[in-house]
Amino acid sequence: MSKRKNIVKRLYQHQKRWFAKWHTAAGIIAGAILILVSLTGSILVYEQEIDAWLNPKLFDFKEKGKQPLLGFQEAYDRVKPQLGKDHTHIFYRDPQRNNAYIGYLEDSKRQMIANPYTGKVTGTRVYANTFTGFVRNFHRTLLIPVIGRYLVGISALMCLVLMVSGLRLWVPKKLKYLKSRLVVKTKAKKRRVNYDTHNVLGFYFSPFMSIISLTGAAITFGQFIALGLFLVSLSPPKSIQQLLGSKSTYVANKKTMTIDELQQKVKKLRPNGVIQGVQVPHDSIDVISADIMEPVGFNHVGHRSRMSFDQYSGELLFDTDRDVPQTGRLYLDWLTPLHYGTFGGPITRVIALITCLVMATLFITGLYIWIPRWKKKRRAQTQKVTQTDRKAKTSKRPAVLATSSEDSNTEQ
Repeated sequence: MSKRKNIVKRLYQHQKRWFAKWHTAAGIIAGAILILVSLTGSILVYEQEIDAWLNPKLFDFKEKGKQPLLGFQEAYDRVKPQLGKDHTHIFYRDPQRNNAYIGYLEDSKRQMIANPYTGKVTGTRVYANTFTGFVRNFHRTLLIPVIGRYLVGISALMCLVLMVSGLRLWVPKKLKYLKSRLVVKTKAKKRRVNYDTHNVLGFYFSPFMSIISLTGAAITFGQFIALGLFLVSLSPPKSIQQLLGSKSTYVANKKTMTIDELQQKVKKLRPNGVIQGVQVPHDSIDVISADIMEPVGFNHVGHRSRMSFDQYSGELLFDTDRDVPQTGRLYLDWLTPLHYGTFGGPITRVIALITCLVMATLFITGLYIWIPRWKKKRRAQTQKVTQTDRKAKTSKRPAVLATSSEDSNTEQ
């Protein structure tokens, strides 16, 4: 019986050492990137609100609460003459930026902001040059062209390795030690408090960190995920071609669809849907599209869909609910809300914010755990080398003495 216990004990220790090595390696390799990504992520949880707060000239509207919001058609008609030669083809209303109408001009870099009550353009800008735009780019790419995006995605996957290995290291050897793993001993020494903080925060927030890491990796490798979803659903990639390549059939001298007519068609097909944004044609064969949100009880954000119509005939050319497999629709509905914590409303957004800060804290506390151990190990290695050198020198001394005595005898 004791022999079996010894075998189990050795296996447990071996497994723990193996997970500890993986945990340390993943933390060292990805930790620096993860702390930067998590800190910028904590800002992006409230990206729109921070942007509106930092830019009052663009987003503070005196008419708020005094006048009704303009509809898409009326707002677009009022904005269009103010742009002159510019043309906005993407036009949406942002509830988190005081319901401002936002459009992207034809070069797709410049952003236009309009008062949702009067239709007056309050300004144009390159969003990437704003504070929140900079933070978003840093969060996604570390400001490193091409490869930076994949460094962030790989680090997100490494975070999952940290979660799995960390949870395994957290599991106590005996059940009686479980309680000590769930609380921080605040009266203990600093190193012990730091160790407990690392373990406790890692355990309680591991589900949220895993969700954010997994969805972050899915956003980075979205093109591969999309292909995988089609393969899993056994559906041909026809829908992707339709999404990217739907075109209107040009009819000379025929009036094109207005935004009001687009809204009527959407209302007929999606009675509970609310249009979040429209894409107007930028040439004679482009489609007119609408992004729609429908309320769903278990997702605060709602069900997201997109519909594209022929701008002349009004024929429905593309509909995500019709042309995209169920796996793809779940991807559209849940990926961004889960990553930013918006799926459950204000509470889950706060949880997402705290989780990002906890991820940064875990790297700092983990570093504080690792550095003393690394120094101790280094000292032990130095001492071992010193002792080996001393033994080597000691072993050589008798030989030297023997040689000296032989030489003296020969001389005599």
